[in-house]
Amino acid sequence: MKIVVLNTMGQQVKVADGVFASGPHQLTIDAKGLSSGMYFVRLTTASQHAQMQRITLLK
Repeated sequence: MKIVVLNTMGQQVKVADGVFASGPHQLTIDAKGLSSGMYFVRLTTASQHAQMQRITLLK
């Protein structure tokens, strides 16, 4: 599974990937170096299924 955080310009600002067992998971992303604002989180599975979610970061 690969999790990518994108800024509003579509640039990757954070990337996390790894192998996870099936089931729910929680991932904490270090927001140091990121400004307050809107970001997009894209999750892609090993079988290439993808989902994107908009988030707002407030500092």
